[in-house]
Amino acid sequence: MRKRGILLAVAALAAAGVMSACSGTSATANTSLSNGTVVVLGSDYPTLANVVSFQVPISGITVSGNGKTDVPVVDTPATIDFSRLVGLQALIDVKPIAPGTYTSATITFGGNPTLAVLNTTVTPPAVTTLSAQFSSMTTTVTFAQPLNVGESQVMGLLLDFRIGKSIPVDSTGNIVSTNGVVTVTPYIRFRFIDPQQAKMEVDDLRGGVMSIGSNGTFVMQGPGGRQFTVETDSSTQWEPSTQNFSTLATSDIVNVEEAVIDPATLQVKAKEIDVIPDKFLLTGLVTYVNPLATSTQSTCAPTVDVLVRSAIPGTTGSTFAQGQIASIALTGSETYWVGHGNWIGSVFNTNFGSCTLVPGQAIAIAGSLDSTGTVLTPKHVVLGLQGFAGTAASTVGTDGTFTFNPLGLAGTLLPNPVTVQTISTSIFTTELENLTGLSSINSGTTLHIAGLVLYNTSTNTTEIVAGRIVTPEN
Repeated sequence: MRKRGILLAVAALAAAGVMSACSGTSATANTSLSNGTVVVLGSDYPTLANVVSFQVPISGITVSGNGKTDVPVVDTPATIDFSRLVGLQALIDVKPIAPGTYTSATITFGGNPTLAVLNTTVTPPAVTTLSAQFSSMTTTVTFAQPLNVGESQVMGLLLDFRIGKSIPVDSTGNIVSTNGVVTVTPYIRFRFIDPQQAKMEVDDLRGGVMSIGSNGTFVMQGPGGRQFTVETDSSTQWEPSTQNFSTLATSDIVNVEEAVIDPATLQVKAKEIDVIPDKFLLTGLVTYVNPLATSTQSTCAPTVDVLVRSAIPGTTGSTFAQGQIASIALTGSETYWVGHGNWIGSVFNTNFGSCTLVPGQAIAIAGSLDSTGTVLTPKHVVLGLQGFAGTAASTVGTDGTFTFNPLGLAGTLLPNPVTVQTISTSIFTTELENLTGLSSINSGTTLHIAGLVLYNTSTNTTEIVAGRIVTPEN
């Protein structure tokens, strides 16, 4: 089995998505051979079960050391929703940097965070927004080991914002506020990514098609308005099957999956591309389904509640506002498919449809809005990749499955424990990153899992199909 260099999951890359910045900006390649390149990523290991949104506005990040002070590695304002980065990583910025040894980083926040929680004591679950503020608008972190950047070298700098240690809670785990305001004291860790992993694998890069070339390439606009050139060839898989490069149009929204990106040039080699030929795309997390998945019929017509995480293009209305729940009626006639379908094999592809939608799934719904911008007519529903953090509840059985206790929001929406499937098309089935193999997973082992949530119609249970399993750093 091959190993991934880095899991870089950019699940919603639009102004209203995971990261938002001044639109129209673009990253440029580093042309100075004397400089190195720093790729800044964001991640989180949440332990607060009901936090659905923790949006942090960052105005800049600088590094210092070895006679150099306040060297920018992020200078384009961005808002990052760390609550959705459990077990995943999101691109924040790519910057040239002078060679040298750097020992600390300073983060400047562009405003107070937006904090929202999911109330699961009511049916259906509802979102409550809390007032929040930072204890300080800047924070400086000393690296555990120096960041050494060489000439023409690419380094990754991962910012891990620990929500569970930053938000105050009482002995029962409830969030504590003073005079109605939650004071957030940032607990941030940094770690470095080996320069040999410079060409990183992107799990989800979503945005709009800007232009189409004649040689199998097209330009798309991704995070913070950055433009990426995407290369395709005869081995590129297209979804749905009716799509291909010749049918691509500049009005399309695309999701580039399992792509290899060169951070110095922002050139992307695509392995799979989902084409959304509709004018509106909503991504989010399923919080409620009525009726629940209990049927294997060919057609169901459930109403699904989705915690909105992004909308492309952005919407100013409250119906599909980021961090809020939208109720969407389905007919069962929509086109359904599984993103990263090659991970899980055809055996599971037939188990995602209108009859098998369940709480805890990350989905994207594409379609058209009415003239008021409040009613969505769905045409396509795509199951997406998501991350999970928690502990193994059992050892791995002979069938390659084990049970898992998910933390964070997944722990409130999925069965606890939930069955994890590791199958032959998983990326780490026998050779897990930071693990010696499946045999090293025991009850209590802390794990990050990237995978898909599916309803197993054979057992009538919700399961996680794992594409990647790692043991996180402390």
